[in-house]
Amino acid sequence: LVDCLLIPHGYDLALNRPLEGARGSSQALILAFLPEIDLEFSQNQYQQFRKLFLDYKMGLPGIREFPRGVIGQGDIDSGPVVMGIGGVASIVSIRAARLHADWALAEGLRNGTSAILFPQKNRDEKYYLFGQLPILDAFNAWAISDNSSIMQTESGHWRWKFQMISIVVIIFLLWAIWKMGAVKH
Repeated sequence: LVDCLLIPHGYDLALNRPLEGARGSSQALILAFLPEIDLEFSQNQYQQFRKLFLDYKMGLPGIREFPRGVIGQGDIDSGPVVMGIGGVASIVSIRAARLHADWALAEGLRNGTSAILFPQKNRDEKYYLFGQLPILDAFNAWAISDNSSIMQTESGHWRWKFQMISIVVIIFLLWAIWKMGAVKH
């Protein structure tokens, strides 16, 4: 029911009804432009969006492609959906968060995507996933560049959780490697 408070992903004008409910990728894109049209409405939509689509996996913030309680698969609009988190939704939400002055989430999403997309830099450019998806590089550049004020440095609560999970995973991997070595001898 709360989902109907958000702009739907698709709408049938002839039947005057949504084709499907809100989705993370389309909501993020809408929220990247809506502040220029109606700031108050945009703020309301953004708060609903956060409640339904913001999630944390392994301590990192991400944006679900489908609202809580809805299961779906990725498609041409969403790009890959891993553990419910939409790749396009998370990247485009960096810009939406910045435009809604949600600095901690913008930073968390930016840092999270940088952590898992294998960023590389050379003298002239930065690219992700070994430069195999230029559209990904373009969306990342677009997401972090806007006319809003300089991003505040607020580290949200996600950072320490991600670091603790990383330490546990590293310790487990080291223990497993040590155990395999001990078994061979």
